Amino acid sequence: MKKILVLVLGLFLVACGATPQEENVHTVTPGVTKSVKTVGEGESCGGAQNIKCGLYLECRVNVHSLDTSGICEDSVEEKYLECDKRQLPVCARKRNQKNAYLNPCEAKRHGAVELYDGFCKVDDITNDCEAEVLGMGNCEVIHTGYTKIDSVCVPVKVAGCEIETPFQNLTSCQALCE
Repeated sequence: MKKILVLVLGLFLVACGATPQEENVHTVTPGVTKSVKTVGEGESCGGAQNIKCGLYLECRVNVHSLDTSGICEDSVEEKYLECDKRQLPVCARKRNQKNAYLNPCEAKRHGAVELYDGFCKVDDITNDCEAEVLGMGNCEVIHTGYTKIDSVCVPVKVAGCEIETPFQNLTSCQALCE
């Protein structure tokens, strides 16, 4: 009986000391986890194999790739800026992406420019010759929108879950903006 107790105690101590790396565990359903292979900064992500970036990295999709592949980049630009965890969501823009951030400080920490309070939504910019094509959300899906750049209407590709575009096709852009 003593041997069984020692064995159980030993297994308990080993189990308590073994913690999986956070970036290699993905919660699917509360209480259920599945292992997901992740890659580090500068490595290929997305694509047909749906390779995920590690913790605090984002997949910067190459919109010209055929398989939505990209490169993992550090999503935090101001590493020494400390933000509290208050939940005051803001929609902010980083490059040609609109994403929601926990609060204004987190948006700034990630190098995003705050647009408005609350979660991002697709704003109605229909037929606006001055508006830009923006992707929304962190999805590895390529969308094409149309806008005027240097007085010429052009197609613009962006990655995201949704797209915010002034024109759905080149003809409508040319009819109003050129």
